Parts: sequence; structure tokens; C-alpha cells
Amino acid sequence: MSKKNILLIIIIAVVVVVVLIITLGGVLGPKEVEVPDVTGMQVEEATAILTDAGFNVVIHLVVHEHPDDVSSGEEPFCDEGQVISQDPEAGAVAPAGSTVVLQVAGHQEEEEDDPNALGEPTEVPDIVGNTTAAAELAIMNAGFRVGTISYENSDRPLDTVIRQLPIAGDMAPANSKINLAISLGQAEETINVPNLRGMTEQQAQTALQNAGLRYARGSNVDATSLSEINTAVAQRPSANSVAKKGDTVTVDFGVGLTVTFINGANNSTIRVDTVYRGANLATSQYPQPPQVSGWTFANWSPPSLNNIQRNETVTANYTSQQFTVTVVRGTLTNGQTTGTFAVGATVNITTAEEEKVGVIQTFVNWTSNPNVAFANAASQGTSFTMPAGNVTVTANWKEEPLVGPGPAN
Repeated sequence: MSKKNILLIIIIAVVVVVVLIITLGGVLGPKEVEVPDVTGMQVEEATAILTDAGFNVVIHLVVHEHPDDVSSGEEPFCDEGQVISQDPEAGAVAPAGSTVVLQVAGHQEEEEDDPNALGEPTEVPDIVGNTTAAAELAIMNAGFRVGTISYENSDRPLDTVIRQLPIAGDMAPANSKINLAISLGQAEETINVPNLRGMTEQQAQTALQNAGLRYARGSNVDATSLSEINTAVAQRPSANSVAKKGDTVTVDFGVGLTVTFINGANNSTIRVDTVYRGANLATSQYPQPPQVSGWTFANWSPPSLNNIQRNETVTANYTSQQFTVTVVRGTLTNGQTTGTFAVGATVNITTAEEEKVGVIQTFVNWTSNPNVAFANAASQGTSFTMPAGNVTVTANWKEEPLVGPGPAN
């Protein structure tokens, strides 16, 4: 290879290296960013804008005692905390991560002891995670004031700081405000209230316990149907409404009305039942009248079976059932051997001895089918109380042959 060719290769290599250096310098070097215009803004807002743009912020406090004290050639008078000027100026291009210096107005009142006066830039303390009280104390100890406080649900414990602005490590004027967001704890679990209508008290308690809610018994309400008696008829909060875990649900239950059925024939109590208010017993509980042993239903007497009210008495009129008594070897009081009597009536009967030649008859006892209790065993008569059924009564006799006198001596 000739010297001329070797020199040409060296020149080309040098050119390539220079191009690479220039190119890589543009790629690897810091990103250039246009500096935002924050003059005239309050320092908190200006700091947030510059930080979001990728710059660091340094604040210089410029204190004016009064607008009249600002001489010509100095920065114009601004409100306290307002940015007077910035370096680099707005629109300049600076590397990302570089520093922008802000001139911020200080006191504007004549009084030297203005409690809102801003001081020299101070590093903001880290108060995230502190309780509200501890955070406020740390803010004051660091030379700042507590700003606005907001509240929201979060995973952090109740009453602890979630966020702060300015954030920890920022430089902010002494005596400026630090805003806080405070945790309300995790959002409470919500529950759909179950529908308890128609449940017994035990069922309602179990359903509420399974749902994470508390039970409370409410009022007793007159039931309006048989199905409502001793079951839930109303609840507060209502079914399918939203409640918080541990909330109490109050449940009202239907109760029946007491109705006494009496036998109008003898004023005896037939039964005491539970019905619902306004019931028509003839079509609900008693399409057939109550059955009473030994009695036959005749009719209802007022009050009727419509629109039953509390503690009502319903009268049912009955007639005694009639049963037949048949006497064998005897007669009834009326001289007949067969008669009809009401259940519970007292029946009197007498014996009727048959005439038999050569036979001596001696009364023994009364027997019956079915068996009844006789008042006595007198040969000439007895009485018994009529049971609920037909009865055949028999007079029993002992018969012996008549023996004549022996031969004369």
C-alpha cells in the first residue's frame, strides 16, 4: 500500500471520530429545556411550575419596607411572596436539572413584626406519616405555617399525613405555608341490608349476623294476615338499602289478636285462638265452625266473624247432641223402654220383673253397653249421666227354682 493511500485512510478515520464525538455529545448530553415565565406569580405556584419543568429552584428573598422605599433602578415593588424576577429569564433554554434562582418579595408593610412576613429560604421538613398534631408541631418548629388541610380515605392510618406541599426537601421561604392532606383511614365497608320480611325473630337475627349487621327488636304490629303472625313485617333501614358494617337494623313483628270462642248454650269456653286484625274467620281460619264433643253447631251470634278486633269474644251457639237409651228388662221414667236424651242428661230407669211360674227372680245389677256409671244398684231403680253415645241398659236377675214344702210327718 502506498503512503498516499495510508494518509487518506488516516484522514477518513479522524473525520469519523470527530463526527461520532459531535453526535454522541448531542445524544448523551443533558436535555435542553425552555425556562417557563413565573415572574409575578406567588412563590408556591412558581416553585411547582419550575419543578414540574425539571428545574431546581433557589429562592432569594428581597425585602422592601414600604413601596415608597423602592428607589429607581431597584426591583419594582411586589406583593409579599410574589416572584420579582428569575434567572435564567423566561424563554431561555437551560439544561434539565439546572437551577433557576427566584427573587421573591418580602415585607411590604411598615410594621416589622408582620406575622405573615416571609423569611429566607428554608428546607421543608418531611412530615408525611406524622399525625396531624405532630405534623403541625414539626411545621412550626421548622419555621413554617400550616396551610390548608384536606381529608380523604387512604391506606394510611387515620389522622396521619398522606401528602404535603411543598414536598420534603424543597426550599421555601420561612413562614410560608405548608398544605396537608390527612387520612380518614380506609373507606368503610358497605353492606346491602337483607330483606327480613316473613322471617321469624330467630331467622332475622341469624340473617343480620351473617351480613355483619346488628339486630334490634322494634314494635309489635297487628298482623293483617295469618302469615304475618310472629314474623317480620317491617324493618329500618329498608331491605336492599346500603349500610355500614356493624350498623343496627330494627325489625317490627306482626302479632295476632286473641279471640275467645264460647258456647252460647252454656257459656262455656270452646277455645282461645290467635287470629289477625280484620279477619273474616268464616273464610280464613273457620270455614267450618269449631267442633265440640257432644254438641251440634247451630249458629253464630254477634259479634260476627267479620273484621275481628283485638280481644274479641265470638259466640257460637250449639244444641246438645241427642242419643238413644234402650232398656232391657226395665223401663225409663216415662214408662217406655226407649228414649232420646241429650249428652250429659241424667237418665232414670226402673226394673221390670217378668212373671215366671216356679221361678224365684232376684235383681243382681245393671249393666250397659257401652259401660256407664250407675248411681246405685237398687232393684227398683237407678240413674246415670248420659255419655256421648247410644246406650243399651240391661237389668240382670238371678233366677232360682221354687222348692215346695216337704211331706208331712
